[in-house]
Amino acid sequence: MDNSEQLVVYKDRAINDEQGIVRPVLGIDSQGKFIKLDSSRFPTGILISKGYSTLDNAYEDNALFILKEYRKDEAKTENDGIDRYWGFGRDATSLPPNTLLPVIACKLPPIETGQLPETVKAPRGMFFLFDEEQNKLYGPAQAATIPEESHQVMEAVATPKLSYGADNLGVFIASELNNILFPLVIHGQKFHFISSANDLANHNHSAIDFMSDRKLIRHFNGLKVGRNVKTLSRKEAERLAGAIADFEKMRRSYNTKDERLERLKSILDRYLNESDIGYQVVRDYFATAQGERFLNDYVEDNQGNLLSKQLSSFKEDIERQEDELKQTLHKIEGQITSKENELIQINNKIEREKQEAEKRIQEINNEADEEIQARMRSREQELQDKISILEKEKEQRSNELAKIGEKLEIACESDELNRKKIYLEESNKVLEAAAKGYQDQLQNTAELSKRIGEYHVIGKVLKGGDVTQEARFDYTNVEFTNSPPSNAIDLIDRVGSYLEWDNGKSFSRTELSNIMISITQSFLTVLAGSPGVGKTSTVIRLAQALKLGSPDEKKNFLYMPVSRGWVSSRDILGFHNSLTGMYQRARTGLYDFLRREDEGSRALQMVLLDESNLSPMEHYWSDFLGMCDYEGRRRPIDTGIPHEEDRFLQVRENVRFIATINHDSTTERLSPRFIDRVPVISIDHEDDLDYGFETGSITLDGTLNYTLFEKFFGRSDDAELSGTHKTILDNLISILGARDPELGQPISISHRKRAAIANYCAAAINNELMDADTALDFAISQHVLPHIEGYGSKFRNRIVKLQEALDKAFPRTNKHLERILASGSDFTGTYSFF
Repeated sequence: MDNSEQLVVYKDRAINDEQGIVRPVLGIDSQGKFIKLDSSRFPTGILISKGYSTLDNAYEDNALFILKEYRKDEAKTENDGIDRYWGFGRDATSLPPNTLLPVIACKLPPIETGQLPETVKAPRGMFFLFDEEQNKLYGPAQAATIPEESHQVMEAVATPKLSYGADNLGVFIASELNNILFPLVIHGQKFHFISSANDLANHNHSAIDFMSDRKLIRHFNGLKVGRNVKTLSRKEAERLAGAIADFEKMRRSYNTKDERLERLKSILDRYLNESDIGYQVVRDYFATAQGERFLNDYVEDNQGNLLSKQLSSFKEDIERQEDELKQTLHKIEGQITSKENELIQINNKIEREKQEAEKRIQEINNEADEEIQARMRSREQELQDKISILEKEKEQRSNELAKIGEKLEIACESDELNRKKIYLEESNKVLEAAAKGYQDQLQNTAELSKRIGEYHVIGKVLKGGDVTQEARFDYTNVEFTNSPPSNAIDLIDRVGSYLEWDNGKSFSRTELSNIMISITQSFLTVLAGSPGVGKTSTVIRLAQALKLGSPDEKKNFLYMPVSRGWVSSRDILGFHNSLTGMYQRARTGLYDFLRREDEGSRALQMVLLDESNLSPMEHYWSDFLGMCDYEGRRRPIDTGIPHEEDRFLQVRENVRFIATINHDSTTERLSPRFIDRVPVISIDHEDDLDYGFETGSITLDGTLNYTLFEKFFGRSDDAELSGTHKTILDNLISILGARDPELGQPISISHRKRAAIANYCAAAINNELMDADTALDFAISQHVLPHIEGYGSKFRNRIVKLQEALDKAFPRTNKHLERILASGSDFTGTYSFF
């Protein structure tokens, strides 16, 4: 009997490679709320009858996850007299993000260091701290390891739902959280969990400062109060104290008291008044070459006074030890003499026994010679008989071998015919592909018309005709909004409301935020997915939501379907025709779209390259590829026009390209050089992961000035990942790039990808569009995973190791890795993101 009730479970034990037991701890009702379970409902747990190894690899020992479906074993229940249940490993899935958040029991660490006790092991990711004596819950927080000090420190973190200011902790009364605080027993140990961040955000709270001394100094260094140093000498501390005094004078007009500034002053007072500065100066002096020479000269000049007493004491000790050694040596010499006498006696005994043994051996040999001769004659006769039998068998086998040889010649001829058949079939496939290419060109009327037009122009020129007419594309202005959004979330909500209204594919706020950040920060963004998932319609609807126009309108959105056979920029831009002395524009309209100087150039200009990999993008889009690098963004395109004022085409900052790609036998693969410069966003058939956001009801009444996109979603010059997430990213890149024969070919991730990930996360977190884990999850799946391309079981080990390094806080990345492993098993051991 199937049961659709969902349960929260943990791994109990493995029975074999494919079977094991999981233990339920919570139920999930129809509204998605966690409910407590009767401990007697599942007396033996739930048997995973198939696929337990998948769970074992995906989840840690104490990790919680969801079993979406299970079944009651009626036969075993009746036979055993207790309820017995079973399920499949495929029915398991990860918990939704920001649910069942772990709580550790511990007093709040001192704010000065944030150091957790050595007996406390903090979980990975976000957690809360419960002080039982004070009946208080603190958080959210995360743990980081200080490499040079080898211990864990607690740091405050913020999420869109639980944000109390930078480096501040929320404080809750624990007794008021009974309805959302779940005590669970896992493997015999008691743990506590908060049901979700959304539930916790609805309870009363206060906030406290939790910035450590180390971060406090870095904080005020960042405010340009003092020098940006990690450790302070006395001179630097005095200089920082003076800078603080000046900083306070500038702030007096506000008549406010900064508690963090007071703490910093206290730290400097203790350092300057209590530290042994003199001792430090002496140590610093002796560390120099001059100090070392002084110390050596002093010891050499005064060694008599310094060492006289020590030398006398050493001499007495040496004489005493010498007497003791002489006595010990005399005793050992006596023992050696005694042992030598014993050894002589043993050697004499051995010699006598040796002579007796040799005599006995000679007697045995004489007795055995006659018997051995008789056995050899009998054995020789047996061998002769066997040789005769084997010769007859040899003749019989030779005859059989001759018959087999005749059959083998026939088989070789058949094998040769099969190889010719395979060769002809492959040749037929090539011819079919070529024929399909020609059919595509014939069916693409726009491309066919373009080629006919080019041949017509060339024919007219060769016949002496006039071809001075030039095709132009005129674009109309867009209308700007009278009520621009106040922040990034407001803009995302307005776009989301339009997409909900037009009855197309739905997107959560997080998914829309991901698309907007990627488009703003990347000159080209790639949308990948199987045919029919809505890649093209998503871009068109997004352009309409931003009031940029549609494929039928010539405004700030240019729809450009890619044709098979495009080989250079003349196919999308055009070329200077030396025969006519004019620039012959391509039929795409891209040249005039980039040349426009009207009011529309102040808004975002979006170009859609639909089915972009029907032809190699590195060929026809080569003039734009260098602009994907931030430092090459302003590089102009040389059109070849001889007039200096028209020769170079400057692509403005507000222009963005979006490419859609499919992957089948008719398309071109993206090269590693190309993937290294663009994010790849995957669009799936099924609904994407829901991070709990809802859109509003107001849409844009006009387009926006492009500067708003840079303000809300743009890059940051000093973007940097947090310590915990930098460690996670470094670990993943290290696993991919490790040169280990057991992991197959390595994959190199460039510095530009690291910078792109840091900029993406900074924009998402600073504008409160995502929490830190979700932002890093999107960034890794779009900037790192598209590089995965390899084959063989050893390369599969590298992907599995990559999967083991991630936890449930990164569901999107884990989902892609599971897809890569599954598709690799189906396609001859080749593992690829695409």
